[in-house]
Amino acid sequence: MDKEIKLTQRPSKYNEIVRETTIDKTRLSWTQPICEVDWIAQNSKWEPAPEIGPDAERLIEIRMPVRVVDSEIKTCAFCGNPTIFGVFIRADPKKVSYPAKDDLI
Repeated sequence: MDKEIKLTQRPSKYNEIVRETTIDKTRLSWTQPICEVDWIAQNSKWEPAPEIGPDAERLIEIRMPVRVVDSEIKTCAFCGNPTIFGVFIRADPKKVSYPAKDDLI
């Protein structure tokens, strides 16, 4: 009646995500710094302005960042340029060119 029960731990979804977002044993963050140029490119609407020139465009709308942290030099996750813009967005570290490391570990 004394049977030994062997329990094996199933891999959790969290462990799979950590494994997928790790490069060289460094965990990557989903909170990515973004520079002002890339913020404008991703969060603005433009319209043609033919009175200025054939390829000219006019900015008609831009989404303002909700929260800006204190300026600190970071590397933009999209273009790799240094930035002190102080804005971070949630982005998959596998889908950006210059992913930030996770500072919490």
